[in-house]
Amino acid sequence: MMVSRSLIKLSSIGSFPIIAKICFFTYGCGIEDSDIKKPLAIGDEYFKKEQFGKAVGAYRLALHKDSLNYVIWGRLAKAYSAQGNKNAADVYLKKSTSGFLRAGQDAIDSGSDSLAQTYYSNLLELDPLNPMAYVFLGDIYYRSGDTSKALSSYLSAVKIDSANYNTWFRLGEVYRKSMNNISAANAYKKAIQININSYLSYMALGSIYLADNKLVLAKNSYQKALLVKPDLVSAQSALEYINDQMK
Repeated sequence: MMVSRSLIKLSSIGSFPIIAKICFFTYGCGIEDSDIKKPLAIGDEYFKKEQFGKAVGAYRLALHKDSLNYVIWGRLAKAYSAQGNKNAADVYLKKSTSGFLRAGQDAIDSGSDSLAQTYYSNLLELDPLNPMAYVFLGDIYYRSGDTSKALSSYLSAVKIDSANYNTWFRLGEVYRKSMNNISAANAYKKAIQININSYLSYMALGSIYLADNKLVLAKNSYQKALLVKPDLVSAQSALEYINDQMK
């Protein structure tokens, strides 16, 4: 599923983010911007005036012209929420969230982290409590070498969803890259508490313990990694080295 490059600029109406410029074709459907621009603008005006029922009507007209447009789904979610229709708001928020996440992944797959960052940032304006948007933003920052922003993003993610072991592992990686081995070890341990089969966390812990010459702890970590993944050559090599050192 291809999503063409988009130019999306967010502004705000009251406390709600509104996407002010849309220059894209969504999901290959070939609907031009001009076909949805007018009803979107009308909907925005109604929204400004707090005429949320009329805003919903205008946005639904835009959606009729482009039924797969996750931007319009997001606006409908905001309008329904302001109207007090929680069920409808939740439906469109979920659809919009999925659309932004897909678009971000498509952008990453095409080699454009900057475009993906725009999608995830826009999603967070729409849904500030979306943990995966923070995780994927953290990944982008981590790849770019900005460990400070990566750390902030991952911390935001675990505050929202503390049960995702992959996010704790990511936190450990950032801490370790920042030479904060104590915090890194704690993050890896948290990942293991959530998922006892997180062999990468065992490996990372083993590496930290080995660097600190804590051979018994390191050996235990590598052994646990091998219990999960018996053919893990790097763990086997580490154990051979540790056994030699402990002779």
